[in-house]
Amino acid sequence: MAVSPSEIETPEEELEDEQTRLGAALAQPVLPSAAEIAAHEVSHIPYRAWCTSCVRGRAKSQPHRTSHTHKDDKHPVVSIDYAFFSSPQTEGGDAATSGHDVPVLIVFDRRTKCVFAHLLKSKAADDTHAADVLLQDLQKLGYSTVILKSDQEPSIKALMLAVKRRFVGTLILEWSPVGQSKSNGEVERAVQSVHGMTRTLKEFTELKIKKMIGGKSPILAWMVQHASFLMNTFGSGGVADGLTPYSRWRGRAWKIQLPAFGENVEYMKRTKTKLDSRWHDGIFLGIKDSSSEKMIGTPEGVLVVQSIRRKPAEEAWSAESIEKVSGVPWKPTPTPDADRAARDLPREILLPPANPTVEAKEPEAHKPVQATRSLYIRRTDLLKYGYTESCRACEETAAGIPRRGGVLHTDECRRRIEERILSDPDQHARVDATADKNEGQTGKRTRFTEIAEGEHPPTITMSSPSAPTSGENPQGEKRGAPSETEHRTVRAALGSTVPTTSSSSRPEAAGATSSTEPSSMEVDHKKRSREESGDVTSQLDPRLVDYDSGDEGLLSEIIDKNIGSDNVEHDLEEFVREANEYEIDKAVGRDPVRPVPEGAELQEFLSQHLDYEKQFYDTSTECKLPTPLVHEAMTEELTAMVKMKVWRDLEENELLPSDKVITTRWVIVNKGEDAKPLVRARLVAREIKGRDGSSADTFAATPPLDALRMMVSIAASNQDYCMDFIDIKKAHLNGKITRRVILQLPAEMGYKKVLLLNNFYGTRDAAKSWESCVRVTMEGIGFVAGRSCPCTFFHPERVLRTIVHGDDFVAVGKYSDCCWLRQHLKNAWELKIRGAIGHEVEEISILGRMIRKREWGYSYEADPKHCTVILREAGLTSLSKSVTSPGVKESDDDDQDLLPYEEARQYRSLVMRAAYLSLDRPDLQFATKEAARTMQTPRVCDRAKLQRIARYLLLRPRLVYRFEWQPLPKHLYVECDSDFAGCNRTRKSTSGNATFMGHHLISTRSKTQSVLALSTAEAEFYSLCSTMSSSLGIQSLAMDLGLAFSLVKVGMDATAGMAMASRRGLGKAKHISVRFLWVQDHTSDGSVKLVKVPGEDNTSDLMTKHVPGVRILHLVEKLRLSFPTV
Repeated sequence: MAVSPSEIETPEEELEDEQTRLGAALAQPVLPSAAEIAAHEVSHIPYRAWCTSCVRGRAKSQPHRTSHTHKDDKHPVVSIDYAFFSSPQTEGGDAATSGHDVPVLIVFDRRTKCVFAHLLKSKAADDTHAADVLLQDLQKLGYSTVILKSDQEPSIKALMLAVKRRFVGTLILEWSPVGQSKSNGEVERAVQSVHGMTRTLKEFTELKIKKMIGGKSPILAWMVQHASFLMNTFGSGGVADGLTPYSRWRGRAWKIQLPAFGENVEYMKRTKTKLDSRWHDGIFLGIKDSSSEKMIGTPEGVLVVQSIRRKPAEEAWSAESIEKVSGVPWKPTPTPDADRAARDLPREILLPPANPTVEAKEPEAHKPVQATRSLYIRRTDLLKYGYTESCRACEETAAGIPRRGGVLHTDECRRRIEERILSDPDQHARVDATADKNEGQTGKRTRFTEIAEGEHPPTITMSSPSAPTSGENPQGEKRGAPSETEHRTVRAALGSTVPTTSSSSRPEAAGATSSTEPSSMEVDHKKRSREESGDVTSQLDPRLVDYDSGDEGLLSEIIDKNIGSDNVEHDLEEFVREANEYEIDKAVGRDPVRPVPEGAELQEFLSQHLDYEKQFYDTSTECKLPTPLVHEAMTEELTAMVKMKVWRDLEENELLPSDKVITTRWVIVNKGEDAKPLVRARLVAREIKGRDGSSADTFAATPPLDALRMMVSIAASNQDYCMDFIDIKKAHLNGKITRRVILQLPAEMGYKKVLLLNNFYGTRDAAKSWESCVRVTMEGIGFVAGRSCPCTFFHPERVLRTIVHGDDFVAVGKYSDCCWLRQHLKNAWELKIRGAIGHEVEEISILGRMIRKREWGYSYEADPKHCTVILREAGLTSLSKSVTSPGVKESDDDDQDLLPYEEARQYRSLVMRAAYLSLDRPDLQFATKEAARTMQTPRVCDRAKLQRIARYLLLRPRLVYRFEWQPLPKHLYVECDSDFAGCNRTRKSTSGNATFMGHHLISTRSKTQSVLALSTAEAEFYSLCSTMSSSLGIQSLAMDLGLAFSLVKVGMDATAGMAMASRRGLGKAKHISVRFLWVQDHTSDGSVKLVKVPGEDNTSDLMTKHVPGVRILHLVEKLRLSFPTV
C-alpha cells in the first residue's frame, strides 16, 4: 500500500486543500501509521504521496498553482457540463454502442463549491435520467432562484430547458458564448477533479481485490457518483476558509463514519418474520448526501439502507461479490429475468489517463471589434418591425428572457431593422443623431475605425508635459490618437484576454516618432494600485482603455448589468459602440470640460442615453416595473436637479489628488398599485458613513410611528380639525452643502464628475442639514420644536400641530390654519399639496400607511404590499391552507438542523419584512419576535415558524385601526403583562404592553426581558418597568404636540407585581437591582396609578404568548382593531 517515490508531486487541486505556504523544495514523503492508512482509505482526501492509488489516479508531473477569487453573486450560479469516459472502438461492433464516449453530467455550485457527478446512459433527448438527477441536485441545494449555466451544446441546452419546465422556483438559463470555454472554467476544473478521484477509487479497489474491474461493471457508475460525494464531504473546493463544500451547503460538518468504496459490508434489512436473518452481505457503493442513507450493491440490485457495519479486515474485500453486483443509477433494480448483459453498463468505458498529453496550438490572431456605430436596436423596434427568424437575440427577446452576455443580433437582422428604420419618417431624428456621432467634427469615429482595422497611429511622448507630441498641431490643439501605453487594458477587472504584440515586431506608421524613454502611468481600479512601465504595447482595441479610479462606476455599470454571468461581452460590445474621444482623454488624465446639457437639450440627451433594453425592478419589493415609466421618472429627477443647480461642472485640472469621487445609484419604487403604478426614481450618492464610522455629527431625528397615530387620534378628537399632507419636492437638495464633495453622475448623464453645490440624497450629512432648514423655517413662523422629538412642532396661538418625516409634513388643525401653513412653506420651498382629508380628499397614503376619513372617525391601515411579498416568497396562493394563529409554542422535538445558506438568507429577509409589518400588527409582534431571535443561525424549525406566520397572513392579510370620535383624554392608559420563563432555551420571560389615548391605540410592544426572573411576580414587575419607560416617552411626545397628560394609568392582572411596585424598598426580593426601584417613586408621588384588570381582558396578553385564534379575535376587538372581510 505505502510507497515513497520522491519524484511524484502533489496535484494542483490538492495543494489548495493542504493550504501549503512554506518551503520551495519538494517534501520527502513520510510513511504513515496503520491508523492513518485506514482513515485515508475511506476518502483518499487529501492527496497523499505515499498512497499508491492517489499517485496513480491524481498525480501530476508539473503542477502550477493558481489562485481563484470569486465575488459573491446576487443569485447563486450552478454550472453544468458533460465529461466523457472513452469507449473503445471494436471491430464489427454496433454503431450505437461502439466507439462512442460515455457521458458524465457534472454539476458545480459556485457558491458552496459542491460538485455532483452522474454517469448517464446517453445524451439522447428522450433519456429522462439526466433531467431527473439534475433536478434533484438543484432541489438539494435549496435555491429558490438560481442561474443555470452551461455552454451552447444542443443536447445540454435541451436538458436545461427540460429542467426549467419542472423546477419549482425561478430558474434563469444562461449559455456561454461560442468559443469562450473559459467563462465556464470552474466546472471544467471540476471535470478534471472528478476524473482524478474516480481513477483513485478504481485503482484502490483493484488493489484491494487484486483483480481488474471490467469496463462495463455497473459499480463504475456508482464510483463516479461517490467520487463527487467524497470531494464535497472531505475536500475544500479550492477555498481556504477551513470549510468543506458540504459544510457550506448544509451548514454543518459531516460526522457519519463510512467504510471504503467497494468494501464488503453487512446491512440490516427488514424481515418478514422474526426468524429471518436481519443482516446480509453487500458492497458499499456510496451515500445519499441528502438523507445519509447508504447504497448497497447486491446481485438483485442496488438497495438503499439505513444501517451498515464493517466486517473484519480479512473479509472486507471480495472480487467475486463485486462482479455479482447489478443495477445502475437509471435502473437500480433490474428485472429478475434479465441476463447479465442487461444488468451491466451499455458500453465499456475507459478512464482517461492521469497525465493527458495536450497538443500545443498556436494562438489565434486577435480579431478587433468593428467600432463603427450603428443604430441601437431597441425592444420597441422589434415590436414595431417584427422579429427576425434564426436570430437568437430576437428569439430570447420575444420569449421575455433578459439579454445577457454574448447574445447579439445577426448581421441579417441588423440590416433588416436598419433598413426599416431608415425608411420610417418618424425615425429621421434618431438616424441623424447617429450620423452626427459617426461623422462629428472631432473625428472620433474615424480614429476608432482606424484602430479597429489595425492601423496603428503614431505614439506620443509622455515623459515631459511641455514636450510637443505627434498628436498635437503647432497651435497646441490636441488631436490624433493617444499613445499605445494610454490604451493599456483593465482585462483583470473585465475578465477578458487580448493577445499583445511588442512594438519591435509592429511596423510604425509613416511619420511616427517613438518615445525616448519608457512611459509610465499609474492605474488605480477598484482600490487596487498597480504600476505599469516600459515600452511593451498592446494591440489597440476600443474596448481596452485604462480608466482611473474615478471611472470605477463605468466598469461597475457593465458588470452590474450581468450579475450572475462570467461574461460581459454583450455590454462590452455596446460600450464599443458608445466609445468616444472624451472617454479616452479621461483615461490619460486629460479631463476636458463638457457642460451638462439643460432644458430641451437635456431631454434629447437623456432620450439617447437611456437603456431601453434594461429591465427595472422595485427596490423594496423586487417586482418588475414598466421601463417607460421608469425612464419618465429618471428624466423628471435629473431635470429637477439640473434646474435647481445642485452641482456645477468641474474645471479642467480642478480634481485634486485628495478628492474622493462618490458614485451614484438609482432607487426606484412604485408608490401606486400594481394595476396603476406610480413610479418614482431617486438618484442617491453612495456615501454611507464618515471615515471614523461615527454618526454624532450626521444624526437627524425622525418621528416614531406613535407620533403619526397620535396625530390621527388628535384629528378624531375634534370634527372641525382636518389632517393636511404636504410633500416638499427634492427636500434634501435645498440646503447648501458645507464641504467639498465630488460626485460621479450615472450612465444617463455620461458618468460626468461634478462638484456639489447643494446637499444630495445619500451624502452623510444631507439629512441633518435638511433638519436644520426645517427647524429654522418652522420656528421663524411661530412654531415651537419638540424637546423629546425635534421633528414635532406645535403652534400655541393657532393650536396647529405638525410632524415632519423627511420631506413629508403632516399637520392637524383647522383647515384655515393648514392653508396658512401651506402658504408659508410655499414661500420657502417648492411644494406638492397632497390634500387635506375631509376637505379635499377622503384618503391619503403616508409612510406606507393608508388613512381614511369615515363617518365614525378615521381608519388607519398598514400597507398590505409587504404581506403580499411574504406570501409570494413563501410560495402560498389563495388555494393554500391557512391557520387562525400566527404561532405555536416550540417543542423539543422540532428539527434543530441548520438551514442551508440560501434558505437562511431568504429566512432573514422575510423575517425582517414581517418585523416591519408587525409595527402596525399587534397580532404578529410576539410570533415575529420569536422568529427574529434565531436570525443568526436559523434552523429548520424556525423556517416552519415563519411559514406559519405566512399562512396566518393568508387568512388575515389586513388589520385596521379604528379612531372613533372622542374628546381629548386627560390621561394615558397602558396595559401590561408578562409570561414566565417562556423561552425554552434561555428561560427568559417576555414583556408586552399597549398604550391608549382614550380608546385609541397608540403603541404596542413585545420584548424579551434582559434579566432572568425567578418568579411570576418578578417577571410582572420587570414588565411594569419596561411599560412605564415606554409610556413616559409617549407622555413626552404628547407634550411636544401641546398635550399635557399629568397621569398615567397602568392596568395589570398580577396582584403580586402591583404589590412590588406599590411598596418602598426591595422587601423579600433582595436580588433585584435597585435600578428598577424608580417605578416605586412614580407610584408614590401619584404620577402613575396602578389598576387591576381581569386577565381575560388584558389586551397585552396578545404580545406575550401564542394565543389561539378565538382569543385573538377577542383581544383585537378590545384594542379597537378589526380584520376587514375584503
